[in-house]
Amino acid sequence: MTGFSESNAKDQQVAADQCTGYAIGNFGIGGEITPTGRIFSRILYNPPVLGPWLEHLGRGQFTFRVDGKSVKDEDFESVAVNRVFPTAAAAYKDSRLGIAVNASFFAPLAAEDAFVSSIPAACVEFEITNASDAPKQASVEFSFDSESEWANSRHLAGGSNLWVMTV
Repeated sequence: MTGFSESNAKDQQVAADQCTGYAIGNFGIGGEITPTGRIFSRILYNPPVLGPWLEHLGRGQFTFRVDGKSVKDEDFESVAVNRVFPTAAAAYKDSRLGIAVNASFFAPLAAEDAFVSSIPAACVEFEITNASDAPKQASVEFSFDSESEWANSRHLAGGSNLWVMTV
């Protein structure tokens, strides 16, 4: 990071922890995708009741697993992020996994449609490309950070904080 000495790790962590903007969102939800590629590092929720507004739901992170190896979204060797509200896109590459990932992020949003534009859903579409000719087993996993109230709240039945999709 520019502007920080390596000896001041606390200042570096504070700067890294700063919100970089909610790239995706609608009237019901907002999600941060950082310039370093962390997906949903912050999630805001707008409850469907009069009064409360933009509650912090928590933080999460995607992990990509290929043939027993795993890499978190922000730890890929190469990440290119394009954030233009209300959508975002990212391209991830990593030789350790032997895959490339193209991702699109959005929340439902439609002109002159308050119902669709208020659905509290943050959506992700992944396209995973195998960089070799050999078959691979891949999965994508989302988990909430332990500090997230969301993971053990009324929002998820059973308190589950892990969503997995195998491709």
